[in-house]
Amino acid sequence: MKMREKMARALCKARGIDPDRQGHDGWPPYWPHVLPEVDAMLDALMEPTEGMIEANKSVDHLEPDLPDVLGEWKAMITAAKEGK
Repeated sequence: MKMREKMARALCKARGIDPDRQGHDGWPPYWPHVLPEVDAMLDALMEPTEGMIEANKSVDHLEPDLPDVLGEWKAMITAAKEGK
């Protein structure tokens, strides 16, 4: 399962909606309807907070180069947005 779908399903469940619920006449499942909201959340995640950057440093026990960390983070979020 791709990250966008995973997030959309989680959002549906948080709202008490069955993500696989289908409408009348064979409409597709409900979860694709919340993908615009998922994309907005991914956009918000595009820039990590200072606290997130600091947490990364503490896990690695190194002083990673900030541009590298930001580039890797953005690449992962972009991949999620692209459906990977």
